[in-house]
Amino acid sequence: MKVDTIVFDLEGVVYRSGIPIPGAISALHRLSALGFTLGFFTNASVHTREQLLLKLRNMGVNARSTNQLATSCHALADYFITQGITGIPVLVIGEAALEEELKVTSNQLRRVSDAESDTQQPIAAVAMGFCSNFSYDHLLCAQQCILDGARFYATDIDPFYPDVTGKFYPAIGWQVAAVMLTTGVRPVIVGKPESYMIRSLLGDLGAQPSSTLVVGDSAWSDIQAGNRAGCRTCLVRSGIPQDLLKRVIAENNYLKPERPDELLPDFAIETICDLESQVLDKL
Repeated sequence: MKVDTIVFDLEGVVYRSGIPIPGAISALHRLSALGFTLGFFTNASVHTREQLLLKLRNMGVNARSTNQLATSCHALADYFITQGITGIPVLVIGEAALEEELKVTSNQLRRVSDAESDTQQPIAAVAMGFCSNFSYDHLLCAQQCILDGARFYATDIDPFYPDVTGKFYPAIGWQVAAVMLTTGVRPVIVGKPESYMIRSLLGDLGAQPSSTLVVGDSAWSDIQAGNRAGCRTCLVRSGIPQDLLKRVIAENNYLKPERPDELLPDFAIETICDLESQVLDKL
């Protein structure tokens, strides 16, 4: 089936630390003018879809509605709803955007301080997103809740994220790993490298996996998720260095893919500016 939809990871593909990658915005406009439906996805759980839409518009990206966007925190809320995980006490560990997105699923959202003082309502689920002030208290509370029977969910397990200077900083991965290490429980993950977030985005766009190209800068995260969703995939080299990614995966068993072939893209280019000249005629 001919590709009519292209969905893009954001960090390292469209921008780095909020600064557009040279030529990326113009490339998106050209693709839109050619008739492609465009969508955008991110594991970052620090923005609601509404906040992300405003950010992209201010950057010059031609995004018209939140239906074109998928974030890992919105994906987690969507997963809760589709799975009937609603109206229960949930421990939320993450930034404000995660709590905001999860409000549609329950009026019993708890923070660490609430969970410690509320002895009448045991926590039924732990929902984790990136938490900039993650501490021993967060770890202890999550561990105790899970050992007491709470189900464990996480937006993603990204090991790091880049800034505009090329430096890399710890992301949510170490936080989730700490909870896994102290509980022996692996969370349900809705963001990349799992396919749920991309499949949810395609549903919002009315697109089919077989007619969709997924574009990202991480073979482990974007390409694996795209392949698992049944899409065509394209790796760009404008973001994460793949040698660093391979080294991190090799040293962490919980990151190793079950099927290494799912890390192989259909295409590989330098930046999304090369899509028109190097990929579109091969779709």
